[in-house]
Amino acid sequence: MTSELKSASLLPHNHYARKNIGFLYAVKHGAKVIFDLDDDNRLLPDVDLSATAAPLFGPHADGGSPMGPVLVAASHSGHICADRSAKAGGGWNGGHDCSALINPYVHFGQRSIWPRGMPLECVSDVSSEIVYVGAAESMGGPLGECGGNAGQPAVLQSVVDGDPDVDAIFRLTRRASGRRIDVPFDRTAPPLVLPQGRLSPWNSQATMHAYDGFFALALPVSVPFRVTDIWRSYFAQRMLWEVGRTVGFLPPLVRSVRNAHDNMADFRDEQMLYDKSLALVGFLLKWEAPVDAKDVGEAAVALANAMKEAEFWGTGDVGSIEAFIADLRTIGYSFPAMVTRESASHASKAQEHTKSVVHAPKLAVSLTRPHLAP
Repeated sequence: MTSELKSASLLPHNHYARKNIGFLYAVKHGAKVIFDLDDDNRLLPDVDLSATAAPLFGPHADGGSPMGPVLVAASHSGHICADRSAKAGGGWNGGHDCSALINPYVHFGQRSIWPRGMPLECVSDVSSEIVYVGAAESMGGPLGECGGNAGQPAVLQSVVDGDPDVDAIFRLTRRASGRRIDVPFDRTAPPLVLPQGRLSPWNSQATMHAYDGFFALALPVSVPFRVTDIWRSYFAQRMLWEVGRTVGFLPPLVRSVRNAHDNMADFRDEQMLYDKSLALVGFLLKWEAPVDAKDVGEAAVALANAMKEAEFWGTGDVGSIEAFIADLRTIGYSFPAMVTRESASHASKAQEHTKSVVHAPKLAVSLTRPHLAP
């Protein structure tokens, strides 16, 4: 099949982004959901992936039974709804960029850790509480005070019990040398949805992608290994807003027993995350899809170009993403329709709503050092 793919020849040998070939193979053979899983993760014994995915990825009007109540995150600092303000140049957030970030680990009971790719400048701001817009009966349901909806998730990231995805700074400073991290997340917490205009880094450890999000699956090729899936997550989230979709987080589906790593080598490999994550968040919040984009595939290529011009990745990623989109067209993928700017904008532009502050429960972090932040 690789001879049929334009993108295959652009993927470096022995590179993590060669997973893109597998994604295209799955799409060609009729996949509707793709589960991206690391080799050092194991499904928990009571997990039924089909039951988990079906109600969450179905169309809004499919009549399927929802997976119980869903909480919709607004922010950690009181901004209730995403606001696409004309005064902010049409961007999604006119305030400090940290206010657009959500730390999902807090929702699942762990305040003292943060996901790899969370801007370090924002860690202390997003680790105490989550302000919830409200509860919805199911993913894609109404946002209550915001009026509108959260957007049906096209990506579901499971938090990971055991050794979750944290950055090298956490590993180097929060555990004793030679000891494994063993973190339990709250398995009873409801799923969490990020409304459009809110971001969180997510990874490739245990992530389900729905059909409407397949156009944003491609892993970049020009950035370091420890950056590629995080940069994809930010790119994908911004593009999903263009089709009225968003990202959700689930309680643990897997447990990780991490392969051997050199944490100092990981630290060096993650340098771009530390240096540029916050700038990328600000860039994405301000970026606008070209008005003449014929579909979301063309818009994705435009964003890839814009990120190259802003030096978030290299020319190789423009070519590989453009080729990935072309390959999707060749194999018959149906791109989701783009929503209008008017329908994407939430109704809270000039309104104040009552805030519901819910403090996430604390769980013990099973680490050898006793002085983790509460």
